[in-house]
Amino acid sequence: MGRSVREGRQIKSAPSAVGKELRPTRGPAWLLFRAPGALILWWRYYFAKPGNIALSARQKGNPVMEVGFSLFFWGGIFFTLFLVLVGDR
Repeated sequence: MGRSVREGRQIKSAPSAVGKELRPTRGPAWLLFRAPGALILWWRYYFAKPGNIALSARQKGNPVMEVGFSLFFWGGIFFTLFLVLVGDR
């Protein structure tokens, strides 16, 4: 099973998805968290300096880099909010 004969050749049929669990998708909160990192990497890729083109091309689309840049972005946002809200006390 899993193979069919067609015109004298064996052709692999597509694997069945029955019985396999699908990978859970991430929710909108994850996309919102990761969006700044993806945008920053996109910006760095499309507006790279002449010496940094290869580096920015390797970073663009890399999930680890997107999460890293997002952490710095959201950390900066929360730090700024902290200074604005608590800094006057």
